[in-house]
Amino acid sequence: MEENGIMRLVIRNGALVSSDTVFKETDLLIENGKITKVGRELQIAADEYIDATDKWVLPGGIDVHTHLEMPLRDDIWSSDDFYSGTVAAAYGGTTTIIDFPTQVRGKKLSVAVSEWMQRAKEKSVVDFGFHGIVTDVSKATVNDMARAFQNGITSFKFFMAYPGSLMMSDTDLFKAFRTCSKLGALPMVHAENGVIIEEFIREALDKERVFPIYHAKTRPPLTESDAICRAAHLANLAGSPVYIVHLSTREGLQAIVNLRKMRMDILTETCPHYLLLNETAYLERDLKGAKYVMSPPLRPESSPPALRYGLLKGEIEIVATDHCPFPLSLKRELAGTNFTKIPNGGPGIETRLLLLYHFFVATGKMTPSQWVSVTSTQCAKTFGLYPQKGTFLPGADADCIVFDPKGQTSLNAEDLHMNVDYSPYQGLVTKGKIETVISRGDIIITQGRCTAEKGRGQFLPRRPFRR
Repeated sequence: MEENGIMRLVIRNGALVSSDTVFKETDLLIENGKITKVGRELQIAADEYIDATDKWVLPGGIDVHTHLEMPLRDDIWSSDDFYSGTVAAAYGGTTTIIDFPTQVRGKKLSVAVSEWMQRAKEKSVVDFGFHGIVTDVSKATVNDMARAFQNGITSFKFFMAYPGSLMMSDTDLFKAFRTCSKLGALPMVHAENGVIIEEFIREALDKERVFPIYHAKTRPPLTESDAICRAAHLANLAGSPVYIVHLSTREGLQAIVNLRKMRMDILTETCPHYLLLNETAYLERDLKGAKYVMSPPLRPESSPPALRYGLLKGEIEIVATDHCPFPLSLKRELAGTNFTKIPNGGPGIETRLLLLYHFFVATGKMTPSQWVSVTSTQCAKTFGLYPQKGTFLPGADADCIVFDPKGQTSLNAEDLHMNVDYSPYQGLVTKGKIETVISRGDIIITQGRCTAEKGRGQFLPRRPFRR
């Protein structure tokens, strides 16, 4: 029996939007959590019917970059745990997340994986996978990477920023890429030149430049493009592809375009805040600009248009969120010392699909199929979940959204479900409304309510990376 008692569900007469076409006035049959048939006017008895006339039916969103229940330092953790964060994800149409167990330097990666697995299994209401964050390439860590890979964690993230905690040397990065190449894993890189950034930070603090805007000024765009070039060349030498997370600059995008012309195998994602916001947000009065402190930072006004253009041209394959919120009250309190004390990260797990629909699809800049690709299908293909996720093919998990393109949604903090006291998009009412969300055949969002049981989400072992 399904969680809410539904064994057979039919979604009727909707416009099914796949990553390559739209099937108008089409029915979708779901049985025992799987999609079993797609067609017109299906004459099939079911336990429940959903009328999707004049609505769109989309594959469930896949957010490949989240940081739920993440310990930062001392007693500071990201404010969404695996329950509140995945409830918010579900309200936003996301039915799968991939989070990041983080190896503490000097400790075992396997310990982090076990801790994250326990939290997610106890609390998540949507399905989840993991990327492993690796901070060294000791023999023990390489063995842990191999075990994680065998258990379906088929991507690993490495940092070129945060010296002394997360950052890897070029030598270790090269060794890590070689390990990924041997395993068949996809390496992911946080591409910022951490050593140069630390020098800029030291100079800023020496001159008492302490306000949130200096978080951006000490991480100039070239620190991203430089790191991207280094990562791509090291990966190429190691015989590995490389995936650049949270691309944020015009310069970084141009570097990727040029590297691809040199036949470098490089993939990338960006996030809605890099497409829509810029560094002038840091100038909000009363230290409210602290809400936008994240790494990479918001960028100069020239970068968002370039990234939007790159997304529409297909130069950026995926839009994720890097969801990692902290209360504005805490951010403002710590900003009173200097910008380096502000916890880095912001909310986004609930608003990704709606922002892209409002600013891109509803304006005619992006097709509905492109929208599905960058938020679901390509995510599944890149990270070893296709065709289980991201598609309406028979046999796929029945992860679906019923979406009203004529509806509206407020993105005010008080109207959202993320566990944070602000919204970067306060005052914005988007076009479009997510009406119903289905995860493995279970209706988990309906009539504005979340009906999902805590801990219903399942761990998703993923296949090795393939082009």
